[in-house]
Amino acid sequence: MALRKLRVDERLVRVIQAIYERVSTAVKLGEEESDAFPVRVGVLQGSVLSPLLFIIVLEALLTECRTGVPWELLYADDLLLIAES
Repeated sequence: MALRKLRVDERLVRVIQAIYERVSTAVKLGEEESDAFPVRVGVLQGSVLSPLLFIIVLEALLTECRTGVPWELLYADDLLLIAES
């Protein structure tokens, strides 16, 4: 949704969606590894695309919030919104 809002070409949006379809991961602790489980939220850890996607989504969220909030503060992956009530 955020990519489309920024008018990113639909072909590129579909490529990024394909990267995130049917993703699974496992947790390794010492020598033990868990069974694989699906990843349904978030960005892929270690992907060079992840920081850009995070910024795009955050910008889309902020664009929506700016209409009714008088003050905002951003730092790394934190967001502070201040309203009068």
